[in-house]
Amino acid sequence: DDEEGGDAGLGGGQKKQPVEVPWTRERVVKTARYDALVEASIITSSPSRWQVKQQATDLACKSLSNLKEGFDVKEARAKVDQSCSQCKPSEKVPSLPALHCEEIIAAACTAATATSGDDLVRLQTSGLSMLFLTLTKFMGVPDPDSLNGES
Repeated sequence: DDEEGGDAGLGGGQKKQPVEVPWTRERVVKTARYDALVEASIITSSPSRWQVKQQATDLACKSLSNLKEGFDVKEARAKVDQSCSQCKPSEKVPSLPALHCEEIIAAACTAATATSGDDLVRLQTSGLSMLFLTLTKFMGVPDPDSLNGES
């Protein structure tokens, strides 16, 4: 025992060092989902006008169309796993679109099936465009979870 503070090494006003959690693919995906939720909360948490939602959907379409890679799930898993193994816990590991296919499709479907707003046709059209673009990007990519690896 430490004479002054009780337990050796923990007493006397010393602070514990924060534990650095290593990056894993699961942590990368959860962090990306959380970051997206925080960023999108401006649009989703308030009764945004349909024009704002349409602009957000159009921006998502432009972002998706500019991405040239990251849609193959097997490759995305391998790249993120490699980045996790090479990255320090204090650094952030980026995610890839293939690991968020469900969320991208859900966002597109939400816009495509919007039921409130002055000009629903434009918002719904943007949502359908985003859905079509998403399907086009993932089309032809083998499903890594299927037994035979086919799409």
